[in-house]
Amino acid sequence: MREKSKLLIPLVVSAVLVAVSFTSCTSPFSPFSSENDGLWGILRITSVSFNNVEGTNLSALSPSSVSPSSSVTASTTFPEVVQTEITHYRVELSDGPGDAPGQTAVVAAGAGGAFPDPVEFVDLVPGQWLVTIEAFAGDPADSGLLLLRGSETVTIALGSVVTPAPVVISPVDDSNGPDGSWSLVVSWPAENDPDYPLTDVVTAVEYSVNGGGWVSAGAIDTDGTNRWVSIGGTVAPGGFGVDVRLVAGDKPSPYNVVAREWERFYVFSNLTSSRTIALDASAFSYGGGSAITVVIDNPEDLETFFSGTPESTVVVGTSFTITAGVTGATAWQWRLDGEIQAGESGETFTMDAPAAGEAGVVRLITLEVTVNGTVYSANHRVRILPAE
Repeated sequence: MREKSKLLIPLVVSAVLVAVSFTSCTSPFSPFSSENDGLWGILRITSVSFNNVEGTNLSALSPSSVSPSSSVTASTTFPEVVQTEITHYRVELSDGPGDAPGQTAVVAAGAGGAFPDPVEFVDLVPGQWLVTIEAFAGDPADSGLLLLRGSETVTIALGSVVTPAPVVISPVDDSNGPDGSWSLVVSWPAENDPDYPLTDVVTAVEYSVNGGGWVSAGAIDTDGTNRWVSIGGTVAPGGFGVDVRLVAGDKPSPYNVVAREWERFYVFSNLTSSRTIALDASAFSYGGGSAITVVIDNPEDLETFFSGTPESTVVVGTSFTITAGVTGATAWQWRLDGEIQAGESGETFTMDAPAAGEAGVVRLITLEVTVNGTVYSANHRVRILPAE
């Protein structure tokens, strides 16, 4: 037994010396050794791509960023994003292999808000990494406003320089992110047209958000030619509908609501979705059996939203049918004067035949469609004509 112990002592000492020698030098596989630059991967970010959110003003970002099918937005309002507002980019690497630490770089934007010179990360452990790029208005270290964000997974190979495709960045729609805002201006003629004597009798404007209670829009402004109200607010990112009604205080219900508008808004963090609507005399109802008639023109951007060219009038006692024309839609919902029509979730909607006392009234038909997960909307007005 003593002889075996004598044999084992040199082996143990040798093993300890080998272990000490390895722990006292830098491993050739250490990703954090400055002596081994080039043995690990390098990531080089050279550019970003801006998402072509339908309706978003991205024309300043790249010629190809505006979708040719923008007519699908119709009256849906998205935020305006201007590249020149971008002052800084933050590039972050995270979720790397094992316990490899992440890296972050904040760089000033180039001329006009462009992505600056290439941003490089060196000595990266080979494997998959998550790249997140954010665009800010102001320095993020000094309360800069986050405008756009995007993430992509990249694979780093041993000893290689990886230049991935541009990371797509979009407005931030995280419901837990910073709030955004919306703004709507509704105007109408201040002076009476001899044929339409109601435009100056509006005594109040009210609005409802997502079917909630009616809220006063406040004071009505005028410049002598037009009258208008401005409404809006700050909300969490997401989509919602705004129903607006113009009320004439001296008319009996339901004819005291002389004009309506319904708009769908999308709000993103730190961005403003704004719209201005100018109602002309044809948008005003003249209820109670009025014989006034008028043809309501279809805006050009509705030609692909509704099938064909829907009629803009209907005679009392006659039903009215309208059909969706949006391609690629997966869901439909119809509203009448802002109210959801239960069970009307197909491509065609039929309005019940109006009674004689409704002649002169303008009904507002709204179609909401879902395309690629996003809800868009459009309005169509129909004036009720008396029987001949």
